[in-house]
Amino acid sequence: MPRFAKSQLLLLGQNDSLSRQPLTHVDATSSAASNFRVSVEGPGKLWCCVYFPLLPLEVLPGQDHSPRAVVAESGKRGRILICNRAAARQGIRPGLSVNAAFALVPDLEIHQQDERLEAKALKRLAAWAVSFTPVVSIDRLSRALSMEIRGSLKLFGGLERLREKLLADLKRRGHRAVVSCAPTARASLWLARAGQETAIAELQQLPGRLAQLQISCLDWPESTERKLRQMGIDTLGECIRLPRDGFARRIGQEKLQQLDQGFGRQPELQQPFQTPLRFDSGLDLPAETLDSSLLREALKHLLLRLERFLRMHQVGVRRLRLDLQHHKHPLTPLELGLLESRADVDYLMELAGLRFDALDLPAPVNGIRLRAEVMARGDVVDADLFGRQRAGRGRQHLHLVERLRARLGMEGVYGIRAVREHRPEYAWQVVNRLSKTIRRNGPAQHVGKRPLWVLESPVPLETVEGKPVHGGKLVLENGPERIETGWWDGKDIRRDYYIVRSLSGVRSWIFRDCRHSAWYLHGVFG
Repeated sequence: MPRFAKSQLLLLGQNDSLSRQPLTHVDATSSAASNFRVSVEGPGKLWCCVYFPLLPLEVLPGQDHSPRAVVAESGKRGRILICNRAAARQGIRPGLSVNAAFALVPDLEIHQQDERLEAKALKRLAAWAVSFTPVVSIDRLSRALSMEIRGSLKLFGGLERLREKLLADLKRRGHRAVVSCAPTARASLWLARAGQETAIAELQQLPGRLAQLQISCLDWPESTERKLRQMGIDTLGECIRLPRDGFARRIGQEKLQQLDQGFGRQPELQQPFQTPLRFDSGLDLPAETLDSSLLREALKHLLLRLERFLRMHQVGVRRLRLDLQHHKHPLTPLELGLLESRADVDYLMELAGLRFDALDLPAPVNGIRLRAEVMARGDVVDADLFGRQRAGRGRQHLHLVERLRARLGMEGVYGIRAVREHRPEYAWQVVNRLSKTIRRNGPAQHVGKRPLWVLESPVPLETVEGKPVHGGKLVLENGPERIETGWWDGKDIRRDYYIVRSLSGVRSWIFRDCRHSAWYLHGVFG
């Protein structure tokens, strides 16, 4: 048996159960390879779980030398989800409240968990994992990849060498991972969560090996885990020996099904990851030209190639990049963005024509290159069974936005998304990548009325006898509304907001900075 050493990885699961289960890794000086020698020609599937316990920290920008931690919401209070070694050495632990963490380490660098960045990182890692096996699935909630590798063992010279290659590549990419293998995908995930870097080759070996694991590796809700521990259940072996009917009634049929899938009693469906398709094609012109009609004709040939490619793969495209090549000048790039997947050459030509009309070429063009990132399962067919174009009121506004972006540029038309933030300056975000359904992240709850026009930065107001004026006397309509927040990131504010009306009837949003009693104009109501 290999020797294990306690790891410095500090993490907190959704129910903080992992913080009670010490995460371990195989000591580099031990014979870890003995646990990863399985038959290349063995029967059945072999699932490899690559678990990334430090992913919330690894996706953050900047250096990791200073104490830093990632915070996740826990009820109404933020708690430490994970921290680096520098913070751990000073006493920071998962589960601490933000106030307690700052009391221990005043210069602690706090970051909010960004699940969007984590999802992007997992997609990049899944695209990389396809080089080892074509069967890869993403478990976003567990921050893990599941890979079916039985058919890849002979290619890589066995599981030991495949694992070494996996870990070496991940280290170069800046990720630390726990790698475990088992005949079922869920069992390999349980082993990885428990920090056991091992390989179970045969299905018959699963019950004996999994029975020793703590129930915290299941990552079930804290209430479920508490109920099991009150029943005296601490390990998977004790859990699986409970009467099935009683377990289903008290814990839930879904949890029983997960146990059956992990122990190989029921099949488990996996959502395979599909590598994004890319189209890249070029066309050399017979002679240099500045004639837009000739350039459009050449572009149409490329778009016809793209259309055949899209229909062959039954996918759509939402973003095109067109590079116009010159003899002694840099490329002239053009980008087209769509709000829905399309494969219609005529419509794409219409959008490209709008860009060509506003194009000022620095030199004659001698070649065109078209690149597109394909969207799987897109709305590819833009015509009905008889070839007639489909249209609807729901698409008209999308087409209008696409034409405006083609005319004004990709960054010329954008959306705005609300953010759950009390500070007005940070309560919204610009959304450059428009979509039909923008993910809604509503504003902070229990806020007062807000003007439609909020100034980019507050404008100082003059005062007369201690009262603010703006084009004359201001009449108070509503207020004050106290906003005091942001102390944890160095951008703290302490303001009293008022709604006022000028003598001309203009309603404004002003505030008094409580720190030095200055007045500012921050917005205007319509």
